[in-house]
Amino acid sequence: MDNTMYATFFTWILLFTISDLSYAAHKRYEWTFRYATCNPDGVYRRVISIDSSSNTFIFSGPTIRAQKNDTVEVIVHNELSTEVTSIHWHGIHQLNTPWMDGVSYTTQYSMLTLHSFNYTFVASPVGTHWHHSHTGIQYSDGLFGILVVEDPNDPYKQYPELPLIINEWYHQYAIDVFDILSIHPTKHYHRFPEFTSGLMNGKGRHDCSLINQSALLFNKTDEEQNQLGDLLLYLPNRSYERFNVIYNETYRFRLIAAGSAFNFNFSIDNHDLTVIAIDGTYVETYKTQQLWLYIGQRYDVRVTVNQRSPLGVHWIRAAITANDTRQFYAFLHYNDTINKTAEPPTSPLPRNLTSLVNSMPLVATKANTDFSLKPPKGGPLEKDTDECISDD
Repeated sequence: MDNTMYATFFTWILLFTISDLSYAAHKRYEWTFRYATCNPDGVYRRVISIDSSSNTFIFSGPTIRAQKNDTVEVIVHNELSTEVTSIHWHGIHQLNTPWMDGVSYTTQYSMLTLHSFNYTFVASPVGTHWHHSHTGIQYSDGLFGILVVEDPNDPYKQYPELPLIINEWYHQYAIDVFDILSIHPTKHYHRFPEFTSGLMNGKGRHDCSLINQSALLFNKTDEEQNQLGDLLLYLPNRSYERFNVIYNETYRFRLIAAGSAFNFNFSIDNHDLTVIAIDGTYVETYKTQQLWLYIGQRYDVRVTVNQRSPLGVHWIRAAITANDTRQFYAFLHYNDTINKTAEPPTSPLPRNLTSLVNSMPLVATKANTDFSLKPPKGGPLEKDTDECISDD
């Protein structure tokens, strides 16, 4: 079968997949991956950023929102001068389009420098998802973003949404931090890095008094130092992500754990979290005060903002599960607060809170329509049998 026949074959499969979706929209994006200098937590460093056809670097990456069964098309241009790349659509089932899954060396060859790739797929299933590089550990350098597939029958559509993507952050290029591909062990001699900093929606605040300036310069290439130019190595007191909310309103947080080495213990001071979905699956409501978020995991939670405080602000916390004294923050800001720039006072992580450590207590609801656990009709698992099924 020649290349033309292959292209025709795959085109017919894609058309068959979406032929009954004539009502669906076509969402088209064009992205260019480039290096940029950025200081999301105050410390300047080179990151991988996405130019979304507006000549504006976006960090972290742009958000895609689509209705269920929309066709999403993303044309990606790789202008990373020294790296191949790919994009994985985390949570998308890629039914009949597995070659669009974006996993380097498994579902596609990586994009070479100055090459492009056209990702086209159907937005399904519904839920909170994300997109990220699936080449090396590039998403630890900023190559990720939020992907939401909206449900036309969403039982929670009345609640205003607050998407929140959470990740740890390093002050060096990630490939230099992880020992996996390095012959130079870190000072603690194992393959996972020490926690440095963290971001919520691409924002954080590192304690710049802890920085060894000479070491920071030593870890930068000549090219990176030239890119910095007259910029400072760091800028203290960066702004946290601030969620402005209305008293007594209920909001839907879409939480995404975009960590690469750490899991997070998530909480909002003085507020309960009511879980309504996990990884795109609706569940019976489950109330807790803390959530353990594992790498790649997504939770949808309802939060009713009805807790007064003297300043009208409350910490949103992510503590690493291995050592919960290492935290990073955003905060809720009630709209009737007189001081519009107020921040909560520094305080330790509250103790004795109820916690959802894993998804075992959660029960899927009948609102889910995108999947079934029943075997296909006529399949070997449909009949009542005690026989083993051969892998041959």
